[in-house]
Amino acid sequence: MGADVLDAVQSGQVVHYTVTPLYDGPRVVPVAFRMQASGYDPNGGKESHFDKLVFNEMYGKTDQQWHNTGQ
Repeated sequence: MGADVLDAVQSGQVVHYTVTPLYDGPRVVPVAFRMQASGYDPNGGKESHFDKLVFNEMYGKTDQQWHNTGQ
C-alpha cells in the first residue's frame, strides 16, 4: 500500500491517510491494522482509494515461523 500512496502523492494528489488498530477482545496489543487512504486531485483529476488489512506479525528466529503479536 505504501507504494500506491507514494504514487498518488507524487502525481499531485492530496492524500488523507488513517490507520485503525484492531483488537481481539480485551488484549492490549492489536492483532491487525486497517490502513485506509483516499487521494484527490485538487484540479479535478484522478482520485485514489486504498483499504488494506495488515496483520501484526513478527518472524520468530528460533522456530522460523510467523507469529501474530496480538494473540
